[in-house]
Amino acid sequence: MDRKRLTFGSRGSKLALAQSKQMLAAVEKNNPHLKCELKIIHTQGDKVLDTPLTLMPGKGVFVKEIENALLQKEIDVAVHSLKDLPTEDTPGLCIAAMPPRVDAGDVLYSQKIKSIDDISAGTVIGSSSARRAAQLKTKFPYCIIKDIRGNVDTRMRKVDEGEYDATILAAAGLKRLDLADKITCYWPKEVMLPAPAQGVLGIQTRAEDADTIETIQKLNDFRTFAAATAERMVLNKLGGGCAVPVAVFGEVKNDILCLHGRVISLGNGEFVEARAQRKAAEYELAANEVTAKLLEAGAARILSTILVHG
Repeated sequence: MDRKRLTFGSRGSKLALAQSKQMLAAVEKNNPHLKCELKIIHTQGDKVLDTPLTLMPGKGVFVKEIENALLQKEIDVAVHSLKDLPTEDTPGLCIAAMPPRVDAGDVLYSQKIKSIDDISAGTVIGSSSARRAAQLKTKFPYCIIKDIRGNVDTRMRKVDEGEYDATILAAAGLKRLDLADKITCYWPKEVMLPAPAQGVLGIQTRAEDADTIETIQKLNDFRTFAAATAERMVLNKLGGGCAVPVAVFGEVKNDILCLHGRVISLGNGEFVEARAQRKAAEYELAANEVTAKLLEAGAARILSTILVHG
């Protein structure tokens, strides 16, 4: 590679910066001749904090400005939480690598309650995720769910100040911020199935930038790629996004991908779910199987009700 410098673009939150710096350091370690620098880019999702995510127009509210910077060659690489990226690549851009997944799970953060069994009628839980809210209401129909916005530290502070009794966070975010000791408890996946690609980073480049793609691909982990790609394919085939309660989790063990999908009603606790097992290299077949089973079980009806009334 002739290029001596790569510019990484990142949101300005503590978590986004931590993720970007970790990947930047890994690239420099693998490529001693390269010097990497970081450029902070403010996105719509960071600027507009008084509107629930489900009501914000368009897709990719945390990535659009970063993608524009990539296309305009202001930056060379972007490190995203993959679940923030729309399931279809933006023309001219591609995901060059998915490093090893940190943790797909959801956790509870609270000062008042010690486990999910302590959640009772009137417990106020902060969440801006339709997926989390729907699954929470299925298990605990009498708790109170209030929208919460802000970065990880902001949401934790709102709980500490008593505005909420608890909030639900991604385990991966807390671990990447060295805050794993703040986790009150983990949600069992039987109760709270993760979002597609939760805990996975997507490292994005320009599709025509072959040198940078070659450099970034060294960070790719195939097991993570197979699972996260299958998860995102199910979401894409169902026509969903962050505004709808679709949960999908895949895990590769001994070269076998186990894929589990769930679609949950926002109102009455109804849900449908499906599973498939395939060789890891057959991740597309696994996604097709889970999607077909979900649709056969009634997922389209649940989603159409949500899209009409949500």
